[in-house]
This record gives sequence, structure tokens and C-alpha cells, in this order.
Amino acid sequence: AEQAKSLFVSNISHEIRTPLNSIVGFAQVMTEMMKEQPEVAEFARIIQNDSEKLSKLIDGLLEVSDIQSGNKRINKERVNIISFISSMVDNMKQSMKEGVTLSFTSPYPAMDMDTDINRLIQVLMNLIQYSMRNTDKGYIIVAVEKDPANTMAQISVTDTGQVLPKEVQKVLFNRFEKKEEFIQGANMELTICQTIIESLGGNIWLDESYEGGTRFVFSHPL
Repeated sequence: AEQAKSLFVSNISHEIRTPLNSIVGFAQVMTEMMKEQPEVAEFARIIQNDSEKLSKLIDGLLEVSDIQSGNKRINKERVNIISFISSMVDNMKQSMKEGVTLSFTSPYPAMDMDTDINRLIQVLMNLIQYSMRNTDKGYIIVAVEKDPANTMAQISVTDTGQVLPKEVQKVLFNRFEKKEEFIQGANMELTICQTIIESLGGNIWLDESYEGGTRFVFSHPL
């Protein structure tokens, strides 16, 4: 049943992508052509922006479907995740809103693990982008620790943004339930994160004890 569902999602997503590409393309052309008609140009811009959002949603569906069906394989290698995460955070600092800082902290100078580093960075980028949308002032902190048994790495993204309602927190990772009306794209991003982390042998969750904003934590075998 899971394989049939994934195949259906993949097929229908590809079918939607073809006409969607035309909508995005012609909306871009209209925006350029209608510069002297501001009202029409604004309509074209709305079509373009919403079409691009829909395109990202389709990309997310395909991503999840391909991972679940095995079409996108997990390619593990031995890497020091501290250096990779530190570099990624440094690169994303320039994208922060004014009044929001992004930092990375870890008590370990190095932490080697067998992982698909591209997938791991993809998860972190999704979570940081979530926090960027969620946080108007304060900070976003990426942290790496180990569990008490030293068998799992625990990587967290903490922000000082909007606190999710308790009813949302409890169903945040229910894949087929609409959770957040106020943050567009969050549902698909979190589903992608969950799918990747589970395929790497870990888990992802929301720290419900944190009340200063939002804190996501995911584990990965050491």
C-alpha cells in the first residue's frame, strides 16, 4: 500500500508539473510585458509567486515519494559533521532578518559519523528556514550534543520566535494533517525532514518543554 501510494503521488506530481511550468513561465513574461500597466503587472506577479509556491510543494511531494520508494538512495560516508554544520551556518548568516542572529554551538571540536551529509544539511536548512520565517527578533541557535548513552547525536534548532499552540505541537509530525495555517510551506518541509531523518536511522521531534519560541531536535546514530 505504501509503495502504491508513493507511486501515485510521484505520477500525479509529474503530471501537475508540466502545466505548472507553463503557468510560471507565462506569468514571468506577462510581468515584464505589463510594466506600464501596474495593476495587470501586479496580478501577473501574484500568479507567478503563487505558482512558484505550488512548484515547491510539488518538489517536496516528489522528494518524499522518491525517498520512501527507494528511488533516491541514502549515500553514507564518514564525515566530521561539526565542520560541515559550522560552514553551513556561516553561509546562512547573511540571510537573517535585521534583529535576528544565527549561531552554532557544540562542546565537541569534531564528531565523526556515517551519514549522507547532503541529506543532513538539507534537514538543517529546512529547520533554519522554518525558524527564519517564525522569528522576527532574537536569535536562532543550532547546537550539537550527544545523548547520555553516547550512541546518538542530538542536533537542535532553537529560536525565539512564535510559540506553537499546544494542539499544534501534538500533531506537528502527523503527515496527513494540516497543522499550521500561519506558516506556508511548513507542513511539507517538516515531512521532508522527518522522512530523511528516519531513513538515516534517527528521529525528529518538537521540544514541548521549551517555551521561549520553537525548538526542533533530531537524533542520528553515532
